[in-house]
This record gives sequence, structure tokens and C-alpha cells, in this order.
Amino acid sequence: MQHEEALKHAEQALEDAEKLGENYLIRKALFNIGISYINLNHLQNLPFITARAYFMLAFNEGRQENPKKAREFYDKSKQKTLKCNEKIVLAKLKMVEAYTYQTPWIL
Repeated sequence: MQHEEALKHAEQALEDAEKLGENYLIRKALFNIGISYINLNHLQNLPFITARAYFMLAFNEGRQENPKKAREFYDKSKQKTLKCNEKIVLAKLKMVEAYTYQTPWIL
């Protein structure tokens, strides 16, 4: 029961962090969701969490003008996203791809 409660709180924290647009809080919430899934033996959900985490890392590296690192995390995110068919992350990746034509340093 503790792990299920922790998962609910982590999911709420993720929702709140996304509304605020706070990348640091989003990363922490994704980490906590991943830990909760491990503790609940919901390992089938880990590719989804990994895809989102890699996306956030790619986004942050791009904003910090680290194109090689951004590309590395972007590629990992896209691979995981396609594997688990996560439509939201895939849409975000497409936006990043489109944006790179305007701002080449992102990827």
C-alpha cells in the first residue's frame, strides 16, 4: 500500500511540475515514478518513464547549448518512445525536431 500511495503522490507531483513548467521538479517526479514502478514490480511501465526522462535531458542539454549531449539524449528518447508507442513524448520530439531547423544548436 505504501508504494501505491507513493506512486499517486509522484504522479500528482509530475502533473503539478508540468503545469508550473519546472524542469527540475519534472525530473524529480519522473525519477520517483520510476522508483515506484520498480517497487510495485510494474516494470512494463519503465520504458515510458525512461523515454520521458531522456526527452527532458535532451531538452535541457539543448537549452544549455550542448548539442552533442542533446542529440545523444534525443536519440535515446526517440528509440524508447517508438518502442513503447508513447504518443505524447513522440509529439514533443517532433516539435523539437521542427524547432531545430530554426535553432540548430538544440540538436
